[in-house]
Amino acid sequence: MVLFSRTHGYKQLGRASLPLTIINVNEPLIFGIPIFFNPVMVIPFLCIPLMGFLLAYAATLMGLVPVLQEQVGWMMPPLINSWIASGGSWAAVLLQVVIIILGVAIYWPFFRWMESRSEGPTAALTGLIGFNQADSKLDVSGSQSHYVSQMRNNFRAHAEVEALQQTGDFILYFQPQVRLSDGCISGAEVLLRHKSHTDHVSPPTFLASFQQLGLMAEMDFWVIEHAVIAARQISPTQPFVISINLSPQTLIDPRLGKVLDRILTAPLPHHLTLEVEITENQAINNSSQFLANLNALSARGLKVALDDFGSGYSTLSYLTDYKFDKIKLDRSLVLATATTSGQQFFNSTVALCQTCCTTIVAEGVETEQQLQLVTASGVGIVQGFYFHRPMPLSALLDTLSNSAKYSA
Repeated sequence: MVLFSRTHGYKQLGRASLPLTIINVNEPLIFGIPIFFNPVMVIPFLCIPLMGFLLAYAATLMGLVPVLQEQVGWMMPPLINSWIASGGSWAAVLLQVVIIILGVAIYWPFFRWMESRSEGPTAALTGLIGFNQADSKLDVSGSQSHYVSQMRNNFRAHAEVEALQQTGDFILYFQPQVRLSDGCISGAEVLLRHKSHTDHVSPPTFLASFQQLGLMAEMDFWVIEHAVIAARQISPTQPFVISINLSPQTLIDPRLGKVLDRILTAPLPHHLTLEVEITENQAINNSSQFLANLNALSARGLKVALDDFGSGYSTLSYLTDYKFDKIKLDRSLVLATATTSGQQFFNSTVALCQTCCTTIVAEGVETEQQLQLVTASGVGIVQGFYFHRPMPLSALLDTLSNSAKYSA
């Protein structure tokens, strides 16, 4: 059953568990799916043995199969154990086959229901993108305690994702970016939020659960889809950039090119450009696919920015290995300008970035003093509460329409 799952992690678990299940060692499945502590899977887990017992008892009582002739070890493979235990009765073997088939039939709908609850952030998400749900990551190596620990983490992640689906919807906010040379709004970064049915808007702390389940690519695809829908409502008269964050998981996903082709079938409004921001919260471990996807982005007219520079795993190697259209300095660097050494470090970082990129963005500018220091360093664009807080699309459209400096 697990081998026919649509989730790669379960298939991997099934392949790893197959040799053990032949000798009736089922702990990898019990603790890996998991089954025993799972509120969904525990139902067939308890019902199927009862069903098997009742069928075997009834068949024996009716004389369809002989009573047990001898005891067999619990590690004896299925079908062989019924053959030996019954003294060579094919009827007993056939009965065991029937019980196994019925067990699979009972397990299957519960397994699919459990799987569907964790396959993506919303049913509409994958429907819009037109792809199967992401592979739920499950490490099948390590000790039983590792299985239990990962099981608990998956439970928490499943519970949070399901709660998000039931209590509200994912929405997009936009934070304008301002060019310092003339104060014009030159673009906006897309930010993911969750809005409850009571209109409470939550920051994307829930992304950790999507990462735990291996669903970051699906979440990013959803954001791209809806960001493009929003972008088509802006219709700028001058060049304007919509920036979208993509996780490293998405940048090594081979489906990215097809997703972009599907989303960008119709041209974007004139003067409007999409830009992807590559976050550094995880290390890239598939450089060839990463580079292929970067090329796919460029081939489709998208710009690529390195986000949160100064806070990730491999910032310097990013600068030397890949070509970026823009570098965004992490807000921690801006906060550090409160000290003399922090100012010097910030200026040195800007100078370093300018050697390989012409456009530098400083994030997290919140005070007049920070703005002056950032301006003096040579940074071209700023983003932060000093100018604009994140806002829904309607507010962004109002801000742009009411601003005499809506250009780039």
